[in-house]
Amino acid sequence: MFNHSIDMEIGFFENLISILESGLKKAKKDLEGVVDKSVKNMTEDQKAEYLDVISDEFWELDDVTPPLMRQAVFVAGYSWIESALHKLCWRAYRDKVSIVEPKAQEIYIHDSQKYLETKAGLTQSELACKWDTLHGYRMFRNIMVHNEGHLKEDDKKCEEVKCFIGRTSHVSIKNSKEIVIEWGFNQDFLEFAQQMLHDITNRLLKKKS
Repeated sequence: MFNHSIDMEIGFFENLISILESGLKKAKKDLEGVVDKSVKNMTEDQKAEYLDVISDEFWELDDVTPPLMRQAVFVAGYSWIESALHKLCWRAYRDKVSIVEPKAQEIYIHDSQKYLETKAGLTQSELACKWDTLHGYRMFRNIMVHNEGHLKEDDKKCEEVKCFIGRTSHVSIKNSKEIVIEWGFNQDFLEFAQQMLHDITNRLLKKKS
């Protein structure tokens, strides 16, 4: 049942991404149509001046709005998996896989990992790779939220973040410091989250039986 709930919520995020990405494409196409119509009866000088002014709007649609929109979706998706992991801790307790009640205030990723490993018996080796990847996403999320998506060279985790970006698809660093999320990043993140949550759920079900 929990796996079904996970899939439904993943579907919500996938629909959201589709709507936003389609909206961006439509906005650009509409703007191009406005430009084509506007320049028809202009002289070359008028056209050049007009295109120079309107170029800022194209720049926003191409380089500003998409990364910001994708950052917002990612941060929301990260908060969702954080909540879903906390719910799994409660599920382990409810199903008597663990006899220790989770603490309501311990809602962060490292809290859930610690609980599932030490109280619910999911050994670190079983999910080590997935936890490592999720902690990479956590560092990434913190930069989005606290540093407006910019790397700070004096941050002790800067090199670690760069390594994570280097092995992650659909994300890049612009001007040596600005993290740019590209199309496909959130889809990959959601697929990873879905697989990880399914994996944990299934392991807890086996322990219950």
